[in-house]
Amino acid sequence: MLKLISAACALALSSAALATGSGGSVVENGGDFMKCRGETGSPFDGDFTLDYVLTYDAAVGTAGDPAEGTYDALLARISRVIDAKLPELSSSWSGYLALLENRDESAVRIWRASSSALADLQDEALVRELPTNCLVEREGRNVPDLKQMVRRRYYVDTNVLKIFYEYDRDAFASAKGNNALQLSYLTVHEWLWDFVREPYANRWINRLLHSPRVETMTANAVRDVLRSYGVTTDEAGQIGRAGGQEARLRQMAAASPACDANRRVAVAFPADAGRFTVLPGGSVVFDVETPRFADEWQWGICGVAVLYSARAIGSSDSSLQVEVRRGGAPAPRSMSVSHRSIQQDMLTGFCDDDEYCDGDRLGELGHFFLPGELGRSRWRLTAKVAAGAGAAVEVSYPYLVFYAAARKLD
Repeated sequence: MLKLISAACALALSSAALATGSGGSVVENGGDFMKCRGETGSPFDGDFTLDYVLTYDAAVGTAGDPAEGTYDALLARISRVIDAKLPELSSSWSGYLALLENRDESAVRIWRASSSALADLQDEALVRELPTNCLVEREGRNVPDLKQMVRRRYYVDTNVLKIFYEYDRDAFASAKGNNALQLSYLTVHEWLWDFVREPYANRWINRLLHSPRVETMTANAVRDVLRSYGVTTDEAGQIGRAGGQEARLRQMAAASPACDANRRVAVAFPADAGRFTVLPGGSVVFDVETPRFADEWQWGICGVAVLYSARAIGSSDSSLQVEVRRGGAPAPRSMSVSHRSIQQDMLTGFCDDDEYCDGDRLGELGHFFLPGELGRSRWRLTAKVAAGAGAAVEVSYPYLVFYAAARKLD
């Protein structure tokens, strides 16, 4: 039996959720084109995706666009970027492309052409003002002049996930020849919902994948960006794969009455190393300074976490001591490490009230932050293995996560 649930923003369905066999769920989201009228000084004249307009940098201009011209060439370029920078997502992307505009109802992705205009789902989560030449007046208000191009729905029947795309086939076909870059943005946008929880993150990841600068970044640097937007990560640090650590952290953020669980920033520890090995009797120390958080974080942070994974190298188990320090007393952690599997661990701190968060903070890192602190803080991570430990330990992808407060805390 199929069940239907609608939601205002997308949430990736994990393999663990599908394995329950408890029936299904559906999450709706839509991709939009927005009409902009030519205006002196505005770079926008024609139909654009929200992703493109809301991430456009006037200082960079069209130099931030890929050089490829046709729709097929643009998608081929995205394939090369994913293969080189995010190979763990290659099979997902190629599988998505193979079923793009598929009409076979037995497949896992089905595109259904609509003969009438699609209703706007109003899930755009806008945090920037749109150009005035892209607005129209409706019911006394200036609103984006949007045209829904695609509506996405998930269905789960027992353990089988199917995704239906209702789309405007005529507009889609026209854009292939006349508006290739914007259609490429929309196509990638729909695929990213497999991994991304909310529109803000989707559009900035979309911009990164289309930008020329992604081609000069290392694979780990690209992964760091995706992690910073809350893309699911498994025990080995692989992007787009569900792991229990991130799921538990999200539950903790959602449980805090002060937090917006959909808004977070992650900072890699270290910036571009990915994995490192700590020998028996040795230690590794990394320092990082957090960036200045964006203006929309004006209400501060409600929680912080340090996440990492570890495994013993060889045929013996071992132990690991981790210490997180940000001035003052450190937060220590000791864990036994198996050589048979990768283990995840994290240290956390969250507000336990939604008013001031001055004395009610839970977790090992609860004393490490104040709600009004918006970045430029220095953090140190130390990983040690005792001299008598059975084996060296490989530590994978340690990173900091900050969650935004949902309202003003002081």
